[in-house]
Amino acid sequence: MDIPALNRFLKLLSKEYSTQVYVIELGTTPRLIGGPNIEREPQPLPADFYSFTSFPDELYVDRISLNGEKQWVAARQLDLKSGYSWIIVSTKIAPVIEISMQRQLLQVLGMGAAIAIALVLTSLRMAYRFGKPLAELEGQVANIGLPLPEKTAPDSPSSSDGFRETQTLRDALDRMAMALRQQASAQEQQLASAKLKSAIFDSTSVTIISLDHQLNIIEWNAAAERLFGIKREDVFGKWIGDIVKVPDDYVDWMKLVSSSDNDVYQLQGIKGVFDAELKSMHFQQDGRDTYTLILDDITARKHAEQKLRQELDYADAVLNSLPGVFYHYDESLHLVRWNNNFEQTSGYSPRELTGANPMLFFADEDKVLVQSRIAEVMEKGQSSVEVDYLLRDGQRIPYLFTGVRFEHNGHLGFVGIGTDITERKQTEQRIRQLALFDPVTGLPNRNLIEENIIQAIQHGSMFSLLYINLDRFKIVNGGYGHLFGNAVLKATGEHLANLVHEDDVVSRLGADKFLILLRNISQPQEVLNIAANIINHFSAPMVVHTQNIHLSLNIGISVYPEDGDQADTLIESSEIAMYEAKELGHNTFRLFTHDMGQQSQHHIDLEIKLRSAVTDGQLHLVYQPKVNLKTGQVSGCEALVRWNHPELGLVPPMHFIPIAEDSGLIVDIGDWVLRTACLQGRAWIDAGLPPTCIAVNISARQFLQQDMVSWVARTLKETGLPP
Repeated sequence: MDIPALNRFLKLLSKEYSTQVYVIELGTTPRLIGGPNIEREPQPLPADFYSFTSFPDELYVDRISLNGEKQWVAARQLDLKSGYSWIIVSTKIAPVIEISMQRQLLQVLGMGAAIAIALVLTSLRMAYRFGKPLAELEGQVANIGLPLPEKTAPDSPSSSDGFRETQTLRDALDRMAMALRQQASAQEQQLASAKLKSAIFDSTSVTIISLDHQLNIIEWNAAAERLFGIKREDVFGKWIGDIVKVPDDYVDWMKLVSSSDNDVYQLQGIKGVFDAELKSMHFQQDGRDTYTLILDDITARKHAEQKLRQELDYADAVLNSLPGVFYHYDESLHLVRWNNNFEQTSGYSPRELTGANPMLFFADEDKVLVQSRIAEVMEKGQSSVEVDYLLRDGQRIPYLFTGVRFEHNGHLGFVGIGTDITERKQTEQRIRQLALFDPVTGLPNRNLIEENIIQAIQHGSMFSLLYINLDRFKIVNGGYGHLFGNAVLKATGEHLANLVHEDDVVSRLGADKFLILLRNISQPQEVLNIAANIINHFSAPMVVHTQNIHLSLNIGISVYPEDGDQADTLIESSEIAMYEAKELGHNTFRLFTHDMGQQSQHHIDLEIKLRSAVTDGQLHLVYQPKVNLKTGQVSGCEALVRWNHPELGLVPPMHFIPIAEDSGLIVDIGDWVLRTACLQGRAWIDAGLPPTCIAVNISARQFLQQDMVSWVARTLKETGLPP
């Protein structure tokens, strides 16, 4: 027996098919003549192999523990014509071998056995012929399972061609080699397909379960293990209903797997009940039904969808709660979203608003402005514009529109809010009215007349200012009350407006003073004629509330550009001229001269110094006694105020009293004089002198601005002087 040749052949088979092949020779003492570790001499049979010497059938296949490992084993007994009996054993380590792979293992075992038998028979019957022919056949066996080499020359005669036995063996080996190559190719394809299928099944996050025709599990991927917490080896062959549970403990699985619709079910997983989207696919394999279930846990998706719906509802609620109109335009300026206020305010239906261009909501004269603001939004990121909102019914409402560039789903656009500013505009108008117009007469006030003067200066034409003071108005106002006085002021304004041109401006500066802007005059004489006409008009009584009111006027005149090139300068020049006219008497007017400016400056300097005279202690009283000519005794005295300035010295009363009257300082000075005189009278009494009557001069302004009786009584009480 050629044991080395047999084992070389077995090694080639083991390497080609990744399996171990053993040959047991039966007899009184079974021994191992073929195997991985046998070279020339047989070895005793290992204890694990004794079970192969007595199996009942011709073929034995099982998964057993061999050499300390779980292995698949196939064994077959062969009775040789030489009288020997062999057991051919093939083993492979594998946790799972498909039926097809088991069949291949048996085929390899059968082939190996056939080859071994052929070698033994030929070695016993024709040993003397096995020199070179056997070596050629051994080389051919070594190439079994390898790809056929390309033929580069005609086949040379073989050493075995002259022998019938070797030729027959050669032909058998050729057929066997072809079969082995085909089997190897099929096995490689099947293993590759199985690996690909396993990789695909286990790489996906979607649960995949395959069932046989009885709904027993035959495939359970890694995602299924994670979802249900059960290993795949623990579910093979088990009915699906025993593994996958439902909360209500009932589901018609056959109806479920037979349906082609995608349905959502609640199933019990390792983390509890979850929502599963399930799709079933039906196949035929070996004439039997199989089903593949694709199961996707959509709990997170449903939560996300619910959260998204809540966020959308919240966004809609926020947008609809806005006091203004909300809009979202895409890059093509199509309206894509708006709030309820937009519909209700604009008057358009949702169908009309969908895709609407923003120019639909603006008048023609405003479209250029709005388009420029939209371009600014897209370029700079934001902008705003105040413009009328044009409604469907043609109504126009002042609105403030804002815009902010916005990217939505990868597309640029802009969003914004429009706010009704009608109330704000009305408030602004009221504020402007208060800021620029006199509330009593409705005439422009100092602010507005100054704006008009500035505009006239910019225009460059000659114009004139008339500064008017109403003499005796304080007497009328004090005698008839403030309401009547306001009516007199309003009537005076109306009369003045009727005496000048329509484009001239009549304004009230405050109290009893008015200022008129005469536009486009050609020479100063025109202004003098107008001033004379005004004086003449007011020389007649003016009827107010059925009362005849006699007013006298003093007018000061300044002309642009001779008397100044600034609004303040021109107003001041006309005011100086008015005071000059006032010193000349009632119903007079004077044209400003530069000499008047110097006098006015002196007047202003005295007023500034007089304002600090009381607080700085520069005023004092002198007392002129009153003597009874019959008795020669002092019957009283008159308190006279004097002003001793540290720089100017004693300022005569005739110089500072008129300034105090015009500026209103006379009220504070009069209060100081009365209090100081009362304190002096108290001091004389405390010194032991008899009580003395003291006379104090009171300005008419004080009679008009306060309650004389209360003022005097309060001062006497505070100073302690008896009445």
